[in-house]
Amino acid sequence: LSPVINYYLIMTMNLNLVGTKTRILYYSLTGKIGAMASSMEFPLTPTSMKSILIFFPIDEKSFQVANYSFRNLINRKNDRLKISFMIPSMYKEQVAKTSNEFIYYKQSELKVTPRDISFDMVVDLNPKFDFELSKFISHLDAKYTIGFKSDYSDRFYNIQLDVPPSGFLERGYKQMYNIIPT
Repeated sequence: LSPVINYYLIMTMNLNLVGTKTRILYYSLTGKIGAMASSMEFPLTPTSMKSILIFFPIDEKSFQVANYSFRNLINRKNDRLKISFMIPSMYKEQVAKTSNEFIYYKQSELKVTPRDISFDMVVDLNPKFDFELSKFISHLDAKYTIGFKSDYSDRFYNIQLDVPPSGFLERGYKQMYNIIPT
């Protein structure tokens, strides 16, 4: 690339980073980003959990990997633990079954601040940071919030996992799957 285009790309990325940091600071100061739970207990056991909410990825490639990685959890028989799945509505046809456990949503619906919704655990399967989704999750009443590590994840998730350096998302999903007490 020419030096001018390269400089322009670097400046654009820096402005995007400053913009995101400014939005997070503003929403934190105004209370528009919820607070995380102050304490956690380990190990997580099925008896300590009653409800779990899992957000499936927004981008298609990650959605396919998550759908495969969590297939046993999706197809499990109903038991004492209630697991609900938030699935982007564009993937409604790709999910193996439908039930009350599946909640289909549009990205624009994440701008609404949830009220009086609580789960024992909320899991975000998006490998890349999504501000609107993270902000939405921060308003849910949950003792455990799990997501992938990013520059901003400390503000939103009290359990964070790295996508392995190999880049294989399945390994990250396997780690998340193992944390969920089933």
